[in-house]
Amino acid sequence: MATDAATLVSALEGMASEAEREKYTRYFAPDPDAPFIGVRMGSVFELAKTALDLPSAELERLLEQPTHEVRALACSIMGKSAAHRKTSEERRAELYALYLRRHDRIDQWDLVDLAARDVVGAYLVPRDREPLARLAASGFWPERRTALVATFAFLRLGELDDAYVLAEELADDPEPLVQKALGWVLRAAGDVDRARLTEFVERHAATMPRVALRAAIEHFEKPDRSRILAIR
Repeated sequence: MATDAATLVSALEGMASEAEREKYTRYFAPDPDAPFIGVRMGSVFELAKTALDLPSAELERLLEQPTHEVRALACSIMGKSAAHRKTSEERRAELYALYLRRHDRIDQWDLVDLAARDVVGAYLVPRDREPLARLAASGFWPERRTALVATFAFLRLGELDDAYVLAEELADDPEPLVQKALGWVLRAAGDVDRARLTEFVERHAATMPRVALRAAIEHFEKPDRSRILAIR
């Protein structure tokens, strides 16, 4: 079981391939500040399972690395550790604090999605949700995406109010990667209460970004989808 960041980085480097790196560079826009080394995400996730008790200081060392897969490993460890039934509340609190403190390194959509629900959202289930309002008001779009993705922890419990509060604030967010998350959150909320989602999208359809609106109403019947999309 890995106990330090250096061991995990070496393990990832041993899995890298040029062919896999080229796949990533075709899928993601090239970013010289966040290079890929070419490790399949499935392999990253399997490695994460071996390090669920990695100390917070070592997780932070992983987050500080420029390599995308290394930071994905850190986020995967954080998410899996926070979700594990045997994880202590003290550990969950440490992971929550680390995630928010080093959000500057959680700066891509997939990194947010690996940990926001279980590290941030699940931690806030029995607590004040005000931190989500601060994230939603951020000028840093990954923090706004975190606020939305975190609400999946509430939605799976049937709690819709926080998701809709954030949706009202972010309904016309200019960032496409926030718009996509907004659509997914609304779609999940609609699976719990279709009438509430219908009222929301009818009220916002004229101004909501198309990508968010289409995702939100994906589970509607075709006539209802067409009617709502025609509200312009």
